[in-house]
Amino acid sequence: MPRKTSNKIGYSFVALPKHITKSSAFLDCKPIAKVIWLQLMERHNGQNNGEISLSVMEAGKYANCSPNSAGKHIEQLISVGLICCTMKTGFTTHKSDSQSFIDALQEVSERVKK
Repeated sequence: MPRKTSNKIGYSFVALPKHITKSSAFLDCKPIAKVIWLQLMERHNGQNNGEISLSVMEAGKYANCSPNSAGKHIEQLISVGLICCTMKTGFTTHKSDSQSFIDALQEVSERVKK
């Protein structure tokens, strides 16, 4: 008798909702901002929305750009509404943690459908 094979693919993946990738908010973003958004999507596990931490150094390393450039592109994602910052950090706030974000899929979905 043949052995049953598993249907599991053995690795994780990130779903990209078409209504977001075809939205004007996403299309207006620069390529580096889209790469950083993908990194936030990879960190989202379905339960940590609002607690997704990402530093500009991590984002810059992932997107192959400088931390300053990564910070500008994170600000672009915030300004178009793809993400929301829940905890701002930096030298002026005296917090050593990374910034926390909400991957604003539900909010963007509602805005795009209107």
